[in-house]
Amino acid sequence: NGFLDLSSVLFITKFGKKPMHFFGLWGTLMFIFGGGIVTWIIAEKLYKLAYHLPLRDVTNQPLFYIALLMIVIGVQLFLAGFIGELISRSSSDRNSYLIKEDI
Repeated sequence: NGFLDLSSVLFITKFGKKPMHFFGLWGTLMFIFGGGIVTWIIAEKLYKLAYHLPLRDVTNQPLFYIALLMIVIGVQLFLAGFIGELISRSSSDRNSYLIKEDI
């Protein structure tokens, strides 16, 4: 109970005004990692085709579907951060400051 409360408070204070910093980072990393896996699978298939080695279909490999899932989740995380950034920028109390005294 205490750990979850502490982690939620830390998340809100650190990324409350800039959700794109959190979601954009993880979304971009997942997208790049999934794209790298797909590129590796296709390069492996082309290599095996060139040297007449036995091969499987790309869509017959479970790693392809994991990579596809990572790409989709990466795009969704990035867009969630983007939408969160738009919402935080349009809030009415965004530019409200506490002024201690007038000069």
